[in-house]
Amino acid sequence: MKEKVLITGASGFLGFHLIESALEKNLDVYAGIRKSSDISHLSHLPISYAYLDLSNSKSLAAEMAANHYDYIIHAAGITKAKSQIQYNVVNADYTFNLALAVKHAGIALKKFIYISSLAALGPLENSDDVIVETTNPNPVTRYGKSKLLSETKLQGLGIPLVILRPTAIYGPRERDLFLLFKLIKKGYELYIGKMAQRLSFIYAKDMADVTINALSNPNNG
Repeated sequence: MKEKVLITGASGFLGFHLIESALEKNLDVYAGIRKSSDISHLSHLPISYAYLDLSNSKSLAAEMAANHYDYIIHAAGITKAKSQIQYNVVNADYTFNLALAVKHAGIALKKFIYISSLAALGPLENSDDVIVETTNPNPVTRYGKSKLLSETKLQGLGIPLVILRPTAIYGPRERDLFLLFKLIKKGYELYIGKMAQRLSFIYAKDMADVTINALSNPNNG
């Protein structure tokens, strides 16, 4: 029998690539979506759907108990909001609700992977420093602060947790960086601030493969 993986944020940019990578690993994929989600680009894929209300931990627990997922990849969240409160509710509170539902449902989850962000770490004090797992976080954006808060809320729940902090993700179906790339292609020389540009990116397919491979890695979680 195939192992089940629930992927939240499945209708989004990264979610699409996570689904493809999970299918390549022969997993039974459940796409966690809202009833209002546009899933037309997923219609050709051999997947099931889970309609999730991340604001309601009781309904989430019922979903967990009904399907007994082996793995959960939580990629849902927002990157743009009008206030810190809105960021915190969606990125931190909803994340906590999902993890708490796993505990309340009493399922034998093998791995809960949370897609956080390098923004949760924030800039290094010295640009020549190397980022390690124990590097002290100091997020400077509202988004980064909400991601760090979500990480903190997950700690101590006793679930098999893996937190991934990707840098900016680019690739097919992404829009914001794609616009940047198109401007560069047209000959614009783009700068952010006055300091030398030191930027990092990860390709969406690579990020998806890393995430799916982490499900079966015995050295984490």
